[in-house]
Amino acid sequence: MAASRPTFLVFIRRNAIGVGCGALCLVLAVLSYFRFVAQQDAESKLDDRSSEAERIIENVKNSAQLREQVAKMKASVATIEGRLVHASDLATNLQYFYKVEADTKTTLNDLRQDPLLPLPKGKKAPEVPYTPISYSLTVQGDFPHLLAFLGELENGPHYCVIRSATFSPKSPLSEDAPAGGPRTHDLTLALKLDLLGLRQ
Repeated sequence: MAASRPTFLVFIRRNAIGVGCGALCLVLAVLSYFRFVAQQDAESKLDDRSSEAERIIENVKNSAQLREQVAKMKASVATIEGRLVHASDLATNLQYFYKVEADTKTTLNDLRQDPLLPLPKGKKAPEVPYTPISYSLTVQGDFPHLLAFLGELENGPHYCVIRSATFSPKSPLSEDAPAGGPRTHDLTLALKLDLLGLRQ
């Protein structure tokens, strides 16, 4: 060990330039590696900051119209909620159908608000702000008046979905259709429909 140290020192003295160049190359290689790693980290941070800056710029651009958009959304929600029916307000709900009956000169023979379907249970059950409120009804009238009745429901103040509609001829032996006389109500329309509403 003691003999090898003087030999090593002699080697360095004889090859001082080569050893110096080798040591310098090693130092430069280590510095280059650390610089490369630091550059990669800096580029990654730059990409993150650039993405965040673009998102902030986009938010600033959109925020100029944010108040208008919020006002429009509130107006739309108010319009929707103004057209909803309330399941608990049975008298008002049925009165709507009686008004359509009077406006279209038809006769309501049967009108029922069906029980509400139970809400889904469990942790994954979706929150449902609105619910369909189902009705079953039977209307009598001639064909044009019954079509007018359907049109009033579809284009009326409430959101209406007709699930089934069945036309059938009215019996000629009814009170308003005496034998040999003109029949005022030619058809019976059985309807099942939903109005969009709230459970309260």
